[in-house]
Parts: sequence; structure tokens; C-alpha cells
Amino acid sequence: MALTVKNANQELMTGGRWVVDVYVTDADDLSVPDTLAATVTDPSGTDSAATIEGLTSTGAYRFAVDVPTPGRWVAVVTGTNGVVAATAHVSDVVTGVQMPTVADLDNYLGTHSWSDDDLAEALEAEASNQRRVCRVPAAYPADLRSALLRRAQFHLAMKRVQLGVIPGDADRDTIRPGMDSEVRRFEKPYRKLPVG
Repeated sequence: MALTVKNANQELMTGGRWVVDVYVTDADDLSVPDTLAATVTDPSGTDSAATIEGLTSTGAYRFAVDVPTPGRWVAVVTGTNGVVAATAHVSDVVTGVQMPTVADLDNYLGTHSWSDDDLAEALEAEASNQRRVCRVPAAYPADLRSALLRRAQFHLAMKRVQLGVIPGDADRDTIRPGMDSEVRRFEKPYRKLPVG
């Protein structure tokens, strides 16, 4: 017999509701009833019990918890047939003033000779491009933030290259604009799929 969670890892916004579905099956993978208890731990480490409701089919259960604070939430569900856990990463909605700023980019670059106007232009251009190619959620995540700062750094570095292409050699491939591997890695989960 086993417990499973349909939506074990979720990304939510602060103030939302975390809904977790738990299913109980026997050795033949058939739904069976169980008596479940859920303990939810908020980001501060405080535990509370969640009320579990049975759904229309036997062996299907659900609990819902309001998530008023950002951070990692964990739920542990126990029953006579086992134990299962679920997590939710809760993030604040990021307003325009909370997006990466010229000061953030200045700190990210370390020692450099770019003016604030250069930094602002690079951030604006790359934020615009990021919105065009990625689904940017209201709760702007840390990986997209890092990608934007890296994009702006790459943007500024490429301004110094006359043709915008750094030729490779036997040990290094040619580098072209928009081909930064770290940006691709950070943005991959958010990339819009081309249609048509």
C-alpha cells in the first residue's frame, strides 16, 4: 500500500492557497480508504495541522492551506499505509521597483568603467528581450533575476566587440550574442515555445 501526492512540488505566490491532493492505493494499485493526518511547517519552522477532506472517490484526499508568508512550506501526510511529503515555494509578487536596478547591476559587475546610463540601457534592453522570449511570472524568481543580470553583463561586454562576435580557437567555440550558456540554463524553464 502506498500514499502518493499528485502535486508534490508547487510554486505559489504569497497570499495564495496551497492545495495538495493525496491518493492511497493498495499493492494492486487500486484506490483504498485510509485515515490521514497532515502537518504543515511554515518558513519560520512553526507546525500546524491541516484539515484533510475526502474527495468523491475512495482513496482520494485533499487539504488546502493559506500561505501568507514567502519561503519554503513543507507538509507531511501520514496514514496507516505510509508517509508522504509535499513542498511549496512561496514568493512575493515583484513590483517594478523591486526588479534588478542599476545599483544591483553595478554590484554584480564589480569593478568596471560603465556609466549609470550604460547600465540602465543594458538592463532595459535585456529586460525587454527577456519578457519577449520568456514567460515572466509576477513572483519574479531568483533564476530569472540572475539571468537578467548576466544578460546585461553580456550585453555590455559585447558592446566592446566591434562585430559582436568573438572568434573561437582550437579550445573555444565562437561566441555570439544571446548564446550565453548561463542565461540559457537559468531561463530554460520559462522559455516560450514557438508556435507554428
